[in-house]
Amino acid sequence: MAWQPRRNKYNNRSQVRNGHRYDSMMEAEYADVLELYKRAGKIDSWRPHPPAVPLWAGTKWKVDFLVTQPDNMDKHLIEILKKSDLYQEPQFYVEVKGFADPIYKAKLKYWKAEMDKPLFVVTRYAPMKFRIIDSVNVDGVMRAILEGN
Repeated sequence: MAWQPRRNKYNNRSQVRNGHRYDSMMEAEYADVLELYKRAGKIDSWRPHPPAVPLWAGTKWKVDFLVTQPDNMDKHLIEILKKSDLYQEPQFYVEVKGFADPIYKAKLKYWKAEMDKPLFVVTRYAPMKFRIIDSVNVDGVMRAILEGN
């Protein structure tokens, strides 16, 4: 029997686009959507695979994307606040899910109970079309950004 490369437990195939490696085709496709949002001015920037978010007892969640939304605050005021370390960019996390396994459900439950960082969970329903299946600590502006696809 010939050697075959090992596949992951969900049979995802990693993808490389624009120099970044994504864990699945769905994740890579969502990166394309985020890039379109950036070009359209709906978001300022996005980052794949940001540093893992610590949860409980050494558990970490490697969320798929960190998105920075446009800040409508006065630019001069933003610069003043940045110098005094009082400014935080309006950011939220996005997790792309094709299947809700028990580990994901436990992490999401903890995030809802203990974390104050905004999180969206999205899934694909058609090519380049995603819908929000769950959200935590979000406001209407963040939701409007992601629901516009």
